[in-house]
Amino acid sequence: VKLAMNKPRFISMDAIGKEMLVEAFLKEWEDLHCDTYIQDTTFIKRAYGVGALVFGSPQIPTDKPIDPWDLPNLDLYFNRFDPLKLAGSTVTNQNPNAVDFQQPWTYITAAGQPYHPSRSVIMFNGTPVYLAFQSSAFGFTGRSVFLRALYPMKSFIQSMVTDDMVTYKAGLLIAKEKQAGSIGNRVMDAAAGIKRLALKQGVTGN
Repeated sequence: VKLAMNKPRFISMDAIGKEMLVEAFLKEWEDLHCDTYIQDTTFIKRAYGVGALVFGSPQIPTDKPIDPWDLPNLDLYFNRFDPLKLAGSTVTNQNPNAVDFQQPWTYITAAGQPYHPSRSVIMFNGTPVYLAFQSSAFGFTGRSVFLRALYPMKSFIQSMVTDDMVTYKAGLLIAKEKQAGSIGNRVMDAAAGIKRLALKQGVTGN
């Protein structure tokens, strides 16, 4: 996202006084910190698997649409939501024959307060996996890049532990001895146990 947004937008229009209009648009964009909200929402959805961005005005309830012609007269704000605030509104439909199969609800809620679809956008990270509940997102949603890395990381750490154990024994010389016959006794078993213990405790240089 930072790579895509590292350069300013090129805006052009067919209208009288377009330079003034473009300048006013860019100034309002900067005043509202729109780039920051876009980047934050993208990070949230990558970290948790789902994120949402909403806009509103204190003068209008969140579940009502806002007429675009009224925007210049309103005090606008933007909020980005993580799964904890969206809990309950991002649990997708798991019926494979449904029209909204694995799609987020039209109305999202933040702490139980609904937002009109025209004032919100919800984003998944990747494609939801059928019946794969995401603990980081509290629902059947997109997948967290961090959660997906846990098991490969665990396997990698285990391989490092195994390599360390092999290296620990690398210089140990083991003499092959003739095995005992079919008839054994307690003394032979004890001797074999001592040999196994010596092998278990043996390290490089023994």
